[in-house]
Amino acid sequence: MIKKLKEKVSQRGAALVELIISILIVGLVLTALASTLTYSISVTSAARKQDIATGLAQDGIETIHKLRATAGWSAFYGYFDALELGVAPIQTTFLCIKENPVNTVDPEAVFVEISSTQAALTKEECLKTDESINIDFYQVTTVIVDSSTESVTAQVDVSWDVTDTESKHLLNPVTKIFREID
Repeated sequence: MIKKLKEKVSQRGAALVELIISILIVGLVLTALASTLTYSISVTSAARKQDIATGLAQDGIETIHKLRATAGWSAFYGYFDALELGVAPIQTTFLCIKENPVNTVDPEAVFVEISSTQAALTKEECLKTDESINIDFYQVTTVIVDSSTESVTAQVDVSWDVTDTESKHLLNPVTKIFREID
């Protein structure tokens, strides 16, 4: 009888140990799943911002290209030469493009702010806000007009503030370059 009692107590103790081990394993699996889910959300958020920034950079390049195409080479060169922001024959201009420029023949209708240095641009003028994720993107366009080679190089840089968790997944800023020779 004592032997049977010891066996029952031993079985209960073994069952308790098995229960504790099972709870620990389930806890570890749930912790791993939560960690994976958090990482996945962070990567998805970073990719969304990267996509929006890439679109903004492409829009900037297309705006410069459309302006150059509709205004013609001489008017395009003339506009940047008249700014006198560089040393001839190369004019380097930093500018902000309006949110939705309608008239792409007149540079004044396309650009919000123009400067010879990027630091002189005010951040507010170059902001593009994406309402869907409530993030401000900073879009700066650099146009280099070289009259000696009759070429235009436009570079659009789009950046934004990143969180610590996103910084591991992002390429910030996004840069698009357009070069055209007459």
